[in-house]
This record gives sequence, structure tokens and C-alpha cells, in this order.
Amino acid sequence: MEEINIDYSKPTLVFAECVLVYLPTKDSDALIKFFTDKFSTVYMANWEMMKLNDQFGKMMIKNFEMRHIDLLGIHEYPDVESQKKRFADLGYTNVEVYDMLVVYNQYIDQDSRKRAEKLEFLDELEEWWLIQKHYYLSLSSKIKDQDEKTKIVKISTK
Repeated sequence: MEEINIDYSKPTLVFAECVLVYLPTKDSDALIKFFTDKFSTVYMANWEMMKLNDQFGKMMIKNFEMRHIDLLGIHEYPDVESQKKRFADLGYTNVEVYDMLVVYNQYIDQDSRKRAEKLEFLDELEEWWLIQKHYYLSLSSKIKDQDEKTKIVKISTK
């Protein structure tokens, strides 16, 4: 990344959407740690599969296998708690991880939920809820200093 003149002193956001599970765990951990090692202030948002050891999760895995898609990083961090520990152990000082059903029920306003639930593909809400329990959203950060954190909080509360 030095070749493209990345300024590691600038606050940086990393967004990973169903990426890490395709990598071997040692490689995805190394990638996550790279960001905390290199950047003085880094934020990482990650959306990923989890809970793949129950019946529904095994069906998800089977669907990928039928398409010859390997999920190389599915076993090491199977749930919300293991993901929290993962990001903390890899250098993030602030870590929040929620399954998507929690996000849906607690962070999406009621009007938006009602509108979404009227969509045709959501005829079976129990299935929707089951799917949401098998994905998580993590929001992690390593912030260089308290002054910078205060600036960011002020910006986000407007």
C-alpha cells in the first residue's frame, strides 16, 4: 500500500461485506490486524455469516458447496461473542457486534420495519428472522486520541 501513498495517519473506514468468511481464518485475522497495526485511527464495519453449525447454517453451507464455493473461515468464530473477542484481540479498542435480528428489531424504526414486512418476499416472517440470526454486523474502532473521538461523536450526533 506504500506504493499508492496511503496516509496511515488519516482516519480510515474499512467496510467488509461477506468477505472474511471466504478466507482462511489466519489470513482474515492478519488482514483485520493489518488495519489496526498500520492506521493510527481505523473504523471497521463488517457484515458476515455466523451460526453455521445449526440446521439452518448447515443448509447454508450445503448451498455454497453445491456451487463449489468454499467458506474457509466459517468455524473459528461461530457467534457474536467470538466475533467480539476476535476484533478486540486483533487491536480494536471499541467493538460492537450484533446479530442482524437485533439490528432489525432495535435499530430500524418501526415504520421502516412495517414497510419491509409488507413486501411479497417477506410472507414468512419466521424465515426472515431465522436468516437475520445467521448474519452479524460488527462496528469496531481503534482511535488514536480522545480529542479525535470527541470530534467524531459530535459529527455523528448532528
